[in-house]
Amino acid sequence: MVVIIFGIATFVSTLIGGWLAVKFKDRLHLIMGFTAGVLLGVVAFDILPEIMFIF
Repeated sequence: MVVIIFGIATFVSTLIGGWLAVKFKDRLHLIMGFTAGVLLGVVAFDILPEIMFIF
């Protein structure tokens, strides 16, 4: 049952993301830049504590 819920959630999130990409086509570069920054921030804050414990 959980697999079906996750499958539906994945479908809906992909559908909404595609719809937003088509709707905001003229601002897509800003949205992708923001998303890339968030992704880099999450990776940095996830890895940074692990690096500090090594030293």
